[in-house]
Amino acid sequence: MNVTPLQMALAAATLSNGGVRPVPRLAVSVNTPQAGWVMLPVSSQPQQVFTSQAAARTILALSDGESSTWHAVAVGDKGVGYAWEANQGYAWYMGGTLTEWPGAPLAIAVILEENDPQRVLELGHSLLQAAMHP
Repeated sequence: MNVTPLQMALAAATLSNGGVRPVPRLAVSVNTPQAGWVMLPVSSQPQQVFTSQAAARTILALSDGESSTWHAVAVGDKGVGYAWEANQGYAWYMGGTLTEWPGAPLAIAVILEENDPQRVLELGHSLLQAAMHP
């Protein structure tokens, strides 16, 4: 299965957002020479992908039991890089906040271009914790 980091981040955001996929926005405004900062229009609306109960059950099953977060890690060894280069594989971290988290729902997707599940787990968890507790 081929996915992009943006697709994984949207999947994580959908789970942490009660089953509603947010509108992907890589930028919310641009600084133009003529008008200064200009807000970019939203091109679509959030979409209900699963029920809030299904999302809650999924993230509860993936929760770490020690904090208000959930996560999943996956690894692979094919399809990364160029054919003439050594292929070291990859590791994904996908995580977010549980519904009990009092702040805004947070989600993250991290890809590490080496097959190192422990390292991507540590990186992803550290980034999510830093966003939760700035």
